[in-house]
Amino acid sequence: MRGFKRNNWKHQSAKADWQQSDKQPSDEQQPLSNRLDENIAELRRVYADCADLSFHSLRIGELEGAMLVFHISMCDDEQLNLFILRPLASNAGNLTAATPAQLLNLLPIAAANTVRTLEDAIDVISNGMPLLFIDGSEEALSFGLQKIEHRSIEEPSAGCLVQ
Repeated sequence: MRGFKRNNWKHQSAKADWQQSDKQPSDEQQPLSNRLDENIAELRRVYADCADLSFHSLRIGELEGAMLVFHISMCDDEQLNLFILRPLASNAGNLTAATPAQLLNLLPIAAANTVRTLEDAIDVISNGMPLLFIDGSEEALSFGLQKIEHRSIEEPSAGCLVQ
């Protein structure tokens, strides 16, 4: 029994050594483009088979080149309207150019982050967070507005408890 444990430990150690030695250096992540159309084309390619993804064009003040990308079923649409769309529509005024930092000042939301790579953008969208792209910026804004489903504690309607 003791030999088994030792061999098991050796196997795990060798496996860890093999995984570390065979790891290829990670390729540099692809940065977002400063062109909105390139970023959106890449996301459309990645999510080609996803009917649940919404690409919502926005006009923020005088700025026409903005797009909000999100999963319809994974994003809380009430919070999206309340904390992102309404404030952008009413507070943007006559913005002729906007950076993500400027837009963050207009939005009443604390859960916002800057995304700089395509891989991070895909990760954010796949986790149910909306992502705001602005034409001319190499950054996008992600917002923590995932829909979190809750169910109440009650007896299941389809089954009974066996005691």
